Amino acid sequence: MAFSRRLPPSAIDCAHLGELPGVRAEIEKAERVLLLGSSEGWPAGLRRPSAEINPLPGAQDRATAQLLGTRLPFVEPAFDLVLITDYWRALPERTLCRVLAEALRCGGRLLLLSGVSTSPLPAPDPALARALERNDRPFWEFTVGLAREFHQFRFTQTDRGAAAGADSRVVRALTAQVRPWTRSSLTDVFSAK
Repeated sequence: MAFSRRLPPSAIDCAHLGELPGVRAEIEKAERVLLLGSSEGWPAGLRRPSAEINPLPGAQDRATAQLLGTRLPFVEPAFDLVLITDYWRALPERTLCRVLAEALRCGGRLLLLSGVSTSPLPAPDPALARALERNDRPFWEFTVGLAREFHQFRFTQTDRGAAAGADSRVVRALTAQVRPWTRSSLTDVFSAK
């Protein structure tokens, strides 16, 4: 709760989502969309997300749920498309990598958005990161191989945005995929001859 109380609503909304024609096209093609962040400022005329995981206190209703951890309450794959607003900027790398891996488990395609919020955080706030530290190593991490660093993902440019006055060189959306990553277990080590 310390994390969500410190997170400004303007850092995770969708105020500039309408400026990304490529992302809008992806949303229009998808049958079921999951949004991680806040749908505040969602473009008019664009079908709303099927589900929303919003970490802000008081964001819970039938369509949204507060993100209390990195395990999402969906059977895989429940969505065609998962969008993460600038909410990702507030998370330390280890936590964000787990959120990315979990979002990919729940959806067929993941888009990481940049600059869609009213006031995106420039970098993870150290106080916000400290609020997550105590719970940053869940028990199941020791039995399941998890992506914990950015090099374990492949990020591909999806949209640069085309709004008037927007810098067309700035990437505004990335597709994220898990890289094939060889993991060994203790049984592999002990059974080697």
